Amino acid sequence: MGEINQELAALRQEIALLREQVDATDEWASSVYVALRLVLPFLLRDHPQVEKVRDLFQSQARAFDELQAHPEREGEERGKASLHEAGKMLYNQLAILDVWPGIDSEDVVRQTLERAGWQGPPCE
Repeated sequence: MGEINQELAALRQEIALLREQVDATDEWASSVYVALRLVLPFLLRDHPQVEKVRDLFQSQARAFDELQAHPEREGEERGKASLHEAGKMLYNQLAILDVWPGIDSEDVVRQTLERAGWQGPPCE
């Protein structure tokens, strides 16, 4: 019984270490996203190729939505949905910040809220 307890303790310690590593990786990835979200509006507004960048991020957003709706398609042309999620997030954030020409930020906000299930304020 002592040997089982030792193995169990070792496994718990290994799991705790893995949790720390996952948390650290998640924090790092989140900080990269935040840095991009902060700097990209300044770099992209009025940039001569902003429409090309918009189209790339818009493609990421569509791929994410498609793969979320049809997980059986993962691994085909576009890979996994998770590989497109940050692109979708940046596309929406930059749309809300009026970075993309030809994209109505209010419409993006409304669509985002609707996807989240928000019904709007109650009517009086």
